[in-house]
Amino acid sequence: MQVFVFVLVFVLMLVATTMLLGWYVIALAAIPAGDAVVVLRSGGPKAAAYGIHGASAVVMLVTSIGLLV
Repeated sequence: MQVFVFVLVFVLMLVATTMLLGWYVIALAAIPAGDAVVVLRSGGPKAAAYGIHGASAVVMLVTSIGLLV
C-alpha cells in the first residue's frame, strides 16, 4: 500500500498541478490520522500515536496547505 501511495504522489508531482497535489495530500493525511486512532483504541502507547502518526498527519496537512496557497 505504501509503495503505491508513494508512486502515485511521485507521478502527481511530475504531471499534476500543485493544487491537485495539495488536495491529494490532504486526503492522504487521513491515513496516519487513522493509524493514530487504531493505536489509541488498541491500547498502544500514546507517544507512538501522537508522536509518530499524529505528527505525520500534521506535517502532511501543513505541506498540503503550502501547496494550495
